[in-house]
Amino acid sequence: MRLLRKLVSFCLFMLLSVFVFAQQSDSISYCEILGRKRFDWAKPDVIYFDFGYKVDGRPKDAKGKPIDFENMVDALNYMVKQGWEFVTAYTDVTYNHFLLRRRKSNLGNSEQEKNK
Repeated sequence: MRLLRKLVSFCLFMLLSVFVFAQQSDSISYCEILGRKRFDWAKPDVIYFDFGYKVDGRPKDAKGKPIDFENMVDALNYMVKQGWEFVTAYTDVTYNHFLLRRRKSNLGNSEQEKNK
């Protein structure tokens, strides 16, 4: 009886371990792009990126300089080219919001390390 209980416990533990591992390999990262129009139409929109671990984690170019975007659609097009998928858009009193997602298997190595 004791041996059977240990065997069943061990099997359940192994089954749950496999399930947890499968969930981690398919996990998804989310990004929210927040944008606000300026009253001066000559200037670009104010755009923030929220990756969950830091707000205004703006994408950087090869030299490490933050990339400036003219408007929300410009930022969205850039992120889609980087492998992000558009989920939804909504607006509140102050900001327009774009919600994006991508599987961690599509992330670059530096972003995977940040998300661990």
